[in-house]
Amino acid sequence: MNNVHIDKLIINVKDIDESNITCHNFTILPTENDNEKSLIFNTDFLWKNSKVGIASFSGTLIQKQKKINGKTDLSIAGQRIVTELNLSRNRGGKVIVGGYISEGKINTELLSNWLGSLWQQYLPISIKGNINCLGSWLYNPSVGMMGNLNGTCEAIKINLNPFNFNIAIFSNSWNILNGNLSVTDNGSIFLGAPAAFNGKIESVFNKEDRKWDSTFECRNLNIASLSNILPMPIKLGFNIPNLSGQADFSLITVGKEPNTTLRIATNDIVTEKNGAANRLSGYAAWTVAEGFNNLEANLTIRRLNGNPNFFARFSDNKTMLPGVPLAFEYKLHGDPKMDLALVGKFITGEGQEEYIRGEASGLFKKGNGSIESTFNKLNYGGVSKLSLLDLLLAR
Repeated sequence: MNNVHIDKLIINVKDIDESNITCHNFTILPTENDNEKSLIFNTDFLWKNSKVGIASFSGTLIQKQKKINGKTDLSIAGQRIVTELNLSRNRGGKVIVGGYISEGKINTELLSNWLGSLWQQYLPISIKGNINCLGSWLYNPSVGMMGNLNGTCEAIKINLNPFNFNIAIFSNSWNILNGNLSVTDNGSIFLGAPAAFNGKIESVFNKEDRKWDSTFECRNLNIASLSNILPMPIKLGFNIPNLSGQADFSLITVGKEPNTTLRIATNDIVTEKNGAANRLSGYAAWTVAEGFNNLEANLTIRRLNGNPNFFARFSDNKTMLPGVPLAFEYKLHGDPKMDLALVGKFITGEGQEEYIRGEASGLFKKGNGSIESTFNKLNYGGVSKLSLLDLLLAR
């Protein structure tokens, strides 16, 4: 084979207008070895008439073995990867591609700006930070993607739009070995407090076999500090009362679906407004999976002083016994987008002096509902037009 030079070669992307891969200066040159040729080319990637990437390749074409070995410098949507590239064809005619990434950096802010419209309607967040990567990789059509890759997540910031309010900062090291991803925490932060994200995903490249097992948790979150840093539009929009105390937060993802559970637990969150206060204790957990949505809460609202608005809401205020220790224990479960059922009881006194004064039941539909209570089968007062947040925040 003599010298080959092609100034421009355009490969159109099927069914996508104004999208193509363009090769420039595609050149094949002879070498001292008759079986090997030098291969050099540059590539532009065009997506709907917008240039989204460039790449350069220099290497060797080994004719008898039907192999190409070389090095690629690739930049797609601002993300740069430098990798060795080894391409071969097995006896069955399938193409096997592999190599070693010596430099890889993903700028999540650029990706977030580019792809954010896909999730902004459902989850108004932006992402900022870098993910570094290096290691060996291999793609075989018979077994899929394999390799030994590792890297770090450098302070990946998750911000709530449009307030630019920081929700979390992820700092992790990660490794992909034989298709399994493992993540180790290096000092993450959630709402200004120390947190940890650890876990693994088996068969991360194979949707059919993929299996999750990860936990993001923050223990002893200072609720007063959180309340102080919340953007004012959120505090006013959701009518959040003055809060203090501590709570444990966790986000657990497990299984093939997977199942994702957000859980908040506390023993001493205090809500206060106009000199009247309640103490919240217990937990609330929200589990989401494909075709499944369930909220479960097991909480106690205990009156500390004054006549807090939550207890004052009930129509028969005399039975709320001002000045007497009073608590409302309840369990709540169901689909928060459909129906949530509540069962509970009013308790007076403390410790061994506790006495069940009344029972309660309620139903919430699409975030709003009512609670009715009875004592000795007599109407004990109730409250209507109660939002789910009114109940969970005891406001």
